[in-house]
Amino acid sequence: MKPVKMSLAAVALVIFVAGPVAAQTSAQTWPDRTITLVNPFPAGASTDQISRLIQPKLQAALGQAIVVESKAGAAGNIGTAFVARATPDSYTLLTAPNANFTITPHFPPPPPYDPLKDFAPITTIAAAPLALVVHKSLGVNSVKELIEYARKNPGQLSFGSSGVGSPHHVAGELLNTKAGINMTHVPYKGGAAAQGDLTGGHIKVAVLTFSTVAALDDAAPIKVLAVTGKDRIKLKPDIPSVAETIPGFDVYGWIGVFAPAGTPKPIVERLNAEVKKILADPEITKRLNDLTFEVIADSPEGLAERIRSEHAMWGDVVKASGK
Repeated sequence: MKPVKMSLAAVALVIFVAGPVAAQTSAQTWPDRTITLVNPFPAGASTDQISRLIQPKLQAALGQAIVVESKAGAAGNIGTAFVARATPDSYTLLTAPNANFTITPHFPPPPPYDPLKDFAPITTIAAAPLALVVHKSLGVNSVKELIEYARKNPGQLSFGSSGVGSPHHVAGELLNTKAGINMTHVPYKGGAAAQGDLTGGHIKVAVLTFSTVAALDDAAPIKVLAVTGKDRIKLKPDIPSVAETIPGFDVYGWIGVFAPAGTPKPIVERLNAEVKKILADPEITKRLNDLTFEVIADSPEGLAERIRSEHAMWGDVVKASGK
């Protein structure tokens, strides 16, 4: 039998046709084995809680086992980088907060991934504001009074956060910039340590995760002055927002789902659709609300645009702060 000769044009045609067909076949048969959902923070963190909240329903919808795996370290950069380097076959996914995509990349050392190029965004799950909290011994009862105190006592106030490059850190720096004050940042290894020092009076101001202080009573030595989102929240409508004193102030933490860049678009679209169905479940919505999160459930394009705009915004804030 004589070998079949093909022209370069014919070979090119075969490649052109086979590529999309192969991708389509892969999407149609996916998933056919266990999927790993990486949480880049320790067990019990918000990313871990939310991963485990959606895991059973997503597992049922896809018909394959989903394993939630914590890969903590380097403020979430280790687990995030792991997914960035994973094979884009949609069997390794990531649940991560905005900080690893829009904030920490602006602080040295740079993370071992490109937040704008190395991922296929799937959807933003939910968002939650932070809380501006003070020790009662400071004697201030509003954002306005805090700003006035800081202006009258320059260099005397410090604010604690859960670490350099966290949303809590940049929220404090943004307050400095917009209010024209100069509180000194004190980074801690996690929000619990910052809250402990605030409660003990070792620092007088902190930006904390709202859920950790939502249940404070009048007997507590610390007081929530405001939430950092542009609006008050349904859970505690009596607490004002910082934006009521500083128009345009809007800082919140969000958590999204990602796949490695290059993941087939049909699979990204299916994951987006399945996760959005889960987030529309009233039980899931309530449980997220109990954690002080509001459901977002946007499109892959919506999450991509969210990352681009916030990445640019926080780059400007970090540059202006001189940190």
